[in-house]
Amino acid sequence: MKQLAEYKPWFIEEPTSPDDILGHARIRRALEPYGVGVATGEQCQNRVIWKQLFQVGAIDIAQIDACRVGGVNEVLCILLMAKKSVSNSNMLMRRFGVPVIPHSGGVGLPEYTQHISTIDYVLISQKLSLLEYVDHLHGRTHLLPDLMNRVFPIPLSDCQRLLYHASRTRIFHRNLRLDY
Repeated sequence: MKQLAEYKPWFIEEPTSPDDILGHARIRRALEPYGVGVATGEQCQNRVIWKQLFQVGAIDIAQIDACRVGGVNEVLCILLMAKKSVSNSNMLMRRFGVPVIPHSGGVGLPEYTQHISTIDYVLISQKLSLLEYVDHLHGRTHLLPDLMNRVFPIPLSDCQRLLYHASRTRIFHRNLRLDY
């Protein structure tokens, strides 16, 4: 990363095994002098791993994958942890304040993450977040993300519209030989 520092990358994504909490913390400390952050999370399966990442200050960007962690309830816990203050062993208040950029690299995830970012913005962090835009993953669900000046507007429909088009589910079932 020394060689890339002159280009001022905001962060390096998943520089080590996703569940290596201490490894992420060590890498983050090593990159601090260069102004390069550490982002991870798309492979994290539960709030316990997230809690540990936050506690040891291992990351600068939280990339939650809402499907991998099991849905909205788990995401809400992680969003709150990313924001909240906790007491450390010295009884001093330590603020996590880690920004959340939800992972959107799967079919249907870009549509799902609009809702997660809206929840984070309106109810938790009050900060606008970035969202990944993966063009080839759209068109499989009833909800199509609208980009206005490179910005996802706040979705006005409920998550019910994340249902997949029937033609897509038939293709999926045929490929798995589940047409019965």
